[in-house]
Amino acid sequence: MQRQVAQTGCDTIAYGNPNSVQMQAFQTALGLEEFEPEVPMADVDAIGLNGTYWKAGGQDGQRIDGWYRHGSRIAEGSRTRFVIDLPVSVVRANAEGSGFSRLPVRTALLATLSAGVEFHATPDWTLTPRASYGMVVADKAFGGDRELVTASLSSLYRISNVGRGVVTIGNMVGYSTTTGDILLNARDAGQTRNWMFRNGVAYQLPLQGRVFGRAGTLRGSYSYSILTKDVVPYDEVHQAAISLGVRGREGGQTSAFELLRIGLMYTHADHQFLPNAGFDAVTLTLGYRF
Repeated sequence: MQRQVAQTGCDTIAYGNPNSVQMQAFQTALGLEEFEPEVPMADVDAIGLNGTYWKAGGQDGQRIDGWYRHGSRIAEGSRTRFVIDLPVSVVRANAEGSGFSRLPVRTALLATLSAGVEFHATPDWTLTPRASYGMVVADKAFGGDRELVTASLSSLYRISNVGRGVVTIGNMVGYSTTTGDILLNARDAGQTRNWMFRNGVAYQLPLQGRVFGRAGTLRGSYSYSILTKDVVPYDEVHQAAISLGVRGREGGQTSAFELLRIGLMYTHADHQFLPNAGFDAVTLTLGYRF
């Protein structure tokens, strides 16, 4: 029974799991633990690398994420930007058990291409509709090759001068469906459709002291995600994060509030059907904007 719990925790790598390409797409659409929203008229690129240790029931493993983000104004002087995100992840489930009952090491490759238009309803309120395509390349023990398309609308609202800091309120509604044979031969995988509602809040505080000899910011965030429609193993996901931002040099880089961001994030999700198969993960995050 314990081995069944372990498998259930990670064999739905395409959807319904905090490690899934579905979560990768929706977290890209609304990632409150990342950078403070840029100055609206800025053209900005960012890269990042995350390392995660996760555990679900009797199984554990690692996940490595690399990501790239680009935002550019659609016209000179415009407040509207075209945004592209490309996150790529490698998920590993460690071997478990012994002898003939030993489960093999499993590895899956996940990638998402996401594009959207970011426009400002007010100077402090940003709306971003997005569409994305995601793929999973994995063996049958991880659910096999899968494809996922998503559409979402996210909202970020800034409230300045809260104490010495800034509050950002984030909301997102998204829809995803697995599909087949766009790029991969995933016709026999079946189809799963989900709505996701993702909401959260972040607070960013400028530090009075120096970080590595530069001005810095401290940022804390919490987000809650829920999946509806088709049944999935993990339909509610909690994420809490804290990070430190560092400016590159005083008076420079006017298009960004901070260049380097280092942080920790904790993720938790309860399994819908198995009480001992809850998902827990700790992630070290690193991002650089230029």
